[in-house]
Amino acid sequence: MTFSIFLIALAAFMRFGPDIPFKHVLNHHLVEKPLTNIMRRERHKYIFLIGATAMFLLGPEIIILFGPEMVLAYAADLALYIDIVAISALSNSFAEARQAFKNWRTRSILLQRIASVLHRRPAPTSRARRKIPATDSSNDNVDDVDRMCRSTARYFAIAA
Repeated sequence: MTFSIFLIALAAFMRFGPDIPFKHVLNHHLVEKPLTNIMRRERHKYIFLIGATAMFLLGPEIIILFGPEMVLAYAADLALYIDIVAISALSNSFAEARQAFKNWRTRSILLQRIASVLHRRPAPTSRARRKIPATDSSNDNVDDVDRMCRSTARYFAIAA
């Protein structure tokens, strides 16, 4: 009980304590070093460690029959098998999730198109249907200049 209270007090000090060198030393030795050691190893090595420990504790007759080397080889094989199964299950679930999102996106686009067809826009107003009046063709130079100005203005309007 006393040890548990000490650990809780230590964790509270590391989280809420003042920013002093002792807190940095505790954080380095109790958090950073163990995490770097854990991250250095691969996932199947931890599975092997758990599997081998379970086999040694729960199956002493297997150790007597096959020897510790055979049990460790089996534990290593089992660890790799579990790791591969976990990775394949994860990749399969990722592929299914991606397909589900793709279907959802397709359905939402389809629903948007259906909604746009059902809720058509109102007809254009008289201002949008207005035509440019035809110019008098008595002066061809003025007509060409006006046409060029109109087309240039149209391009600027499109760009804006």
